[in-house]
Amino acid sequence: EGIDKGERVKKSEIIDVIGDCVNPFTDYERFLRYGESEDLQIIISNTTEAGIALDTTDTDFTVCPKSFPGKLLALPFPAGKALDQLSQGEDVKPFRVKTQGLTFSLSGLENQVAAFYQRTNSPEETAAFAILSVCDVVLRTTREAQKQYPGLEVVFSGGVASNVTLRRVCGFGVFAAPQFSTDNAMGVAVLAERLSQG
Repeated sequence: EGIDKGERVKKSEIIDVIGDCVNPFTDYERFLRYGESEDLQIIISNTTEAGIALDTTDTDFTVCPKSFPGKLLALPFPAGKALDQLSQGEDVKPFRVKTQGLTFSLSGLENQVAAFYQRTNSPEETAAFAILSVCDVVLRTTREAQKQYPGLEVVFSGGVASNVTLRRVCGFGVFAAPQFSTDNAMGVAVLAERLSQG
């Protein structure tokens, strides 16, 4: 309804390209399953400037977050879970990431994984190569920390903490529950917000 070329018009048009709708507050589990969809590529929103502000109380993703950014952060990132499943049963030699004291960088691992895939053309072996390389350096660094700090209790948190292989390799540690193992970016965002508030 409006004005078209100076004339008042009122018309309706059926939009038939919408395949599904879900209310995250009434069907949260179904909403989360959208994040695992292989068809999901783009998220479009008409949320206003006020609506894109993160509510810093949105930290428990076992319930539907109140803010729009919180809902996006709650969506599962499929790469980790898919990579985990793809790698099971594969036995490959991991890339040995260099460590310096108790620190390391995974910046070179991406190139190593790409080169490994070029050589093998195997998604399953490449997934195992990536995961085992990460697990290897985490294990070595953690063991070194335990040598330097005898009796050190080890708690694993963050999205990667749900990885099956890491849990097996580092079974001596305590793994945080899923609601305390959300994306590290969420933790950084919350910390930055708190620091900015003084």
